[in-house]
Amino acid sequence: MQQRLAVSQVKNPQAETIVGLTTVKAEDVEFDLVPSTGGTFQGRTGGVYENSVVRGSVKGAEYRIPIDQVQRLWVMRRGISTGRTVALVGVLGGAAVAIAVAVAVANRPPPQPSTGGCPFVYSWDGQQFVFDAELYGGAVARGLQREDYSELPHLLQAHNGTYRVLVNDELAETDYTDRLELWTVDHPAGSSVGIDDSGNLYSLGAPQAPLSARDENGADLLPWLASADRRIWETPPASTPGGQLRHEIHLTFSKPAEAATAKLLVHAGTGEWGLRMFNALFELYGQDLENKLASLDSDPANAQALKLWSATEDLYSLKVWVEERSGWQIRGVIPGGGMGSRVVPLDVSQVKGDQVHIRLQPPAGFWAINSAAIDYSPEQNLEVNRIAPQSARTGEGRNVLPELQATDGRYFKALQGDSAAIGFTAPSVRPGMGRTVFLHSNGYYRPDVRAHGPADTTTLSRIFGTSDGLARFAAERYAAWRLAPFAAQ
Repeated sequence: MQQRLAVSQVKNPQAETIVGLTTVKAEDVEFDLVPSTGGTFQGRTGGVYENSVVRGSVKGAEYRIPIDQVQRLWVMRRGISTGRTVALVGVLGGAAVAIAVAVAVANRPPPQPSTGGCPFVYSWDGQQFVFDAELYGGAVARGLQREDYSELPHLLQAHNGTYRVLVNDELAETDYTDRLELWTVDHPAGSSVGIDDSGNLYSLGAPQAPLSARDENGADLLPWLASADRRIWETPPASTPGGQLRHEIHLTFSKPAEAATAKLLVHAGTGEWGLRMFNALFELYGQDLENKLASLDSDPANAQALKLWSATEDLYSLKVWVEERSGWQIRGVIPGGGMGSRVVPLDVSQVKGDQVHIRLQPPAGFWAINSAAIDYSPEQNLEVNRIAPQSARTGEGRNVLPELQATDGRYFKALQGDSAAIGFTAPSVRPGMGRTVFLHSNGYYRPDVRAHGPADTTTLSRIFGTSDGLARFAAERYAAWRLAPFAAQ
């Protein structure tokens, strides 16, 4: 199971088995691992953290690197799922400064882990359940309930003619899933398929990596963004509230002379500190939090206002600017939530020349971007099967199939620690065709936020009443965490 974790959640890095790391220079390092006969890992294989250094063996040679040169760590753990042991591969996300602070200050308590997220989905790959997706991120109230379309990139393998997935509630929240539906999309071999945030499917014939990718200071981001791998661009919040609250990413792609439309394929999601700050925002409501969430449920205008604020601030959706003859224009939006791939259709008919220039302006600490590519290929015929679940049982054996077969207000309600095994009939694949699988879901979740005392109306007014208010608040919290090493967060 692959899962991205915050560095601050790793209290004892010296006790972890580190299987790989990404350096601040975008180098992807995989340590040598020695599997046991059963295929699991035993003993202290992989890398080891000692005295602010990560060391291990890479292709038989000794490798050492100071922790302040590491952008991200990958660790191997084991967990139990449906009666068998499976590997838990965690990504310890965050910038180098966050890692250095987290492991170098003795006895320093880390910030509290995120208190809400969304349901986690694991796919059966023929041997084990592998982490694949997070559902309906950002839908933190019934009034924000939404459709979600998540690609399951680890190829599902049928078991007795059935595709199997697990839907787990692993965070401090209550999940309300109204519907689950599997989409199998068969396409010509050699091509692939993407999906946008509205559930529209696109054939992808020849996605092209950027010609260049740079930040606001001219730093080369191409090693981070050129491919969907373990190199993920993710920065901390501003170091001070008066610091740089946004970054600016400039992407350049080639453009055929006749192209009027393009398919921008982005692999991205909400950053760890950003998720933490959404929960901190809830805490500011104190004893009024339930009333606030109830107003989102009962008043569509309140829910719409929250969505508009989030979109304006680029918090849970990130605007895509395209340079045209008349200047920079907004031509698309990248959705937030769990790390995943989305197609953003773009109008490039007004672009001058043989290149497309794209600008992104993510608030510092709120976004993690893995890759970006562009595709101009014509649409191909796709064979789509939309499959309702044929079985759905919780870990206690309760049948929840009726709750998941239609969007009808009957929810599969899951508390932290609950899990459901879902089965779907697997259609046969025609010879010469490839297959991509998506999970269509509908639902919302309610974070378990421990809010006490009166609402902090002063801070709330500042967040909602000023430009980049939440990004500034995130910088304040981040600065307080760094400067008060022994204060509980």
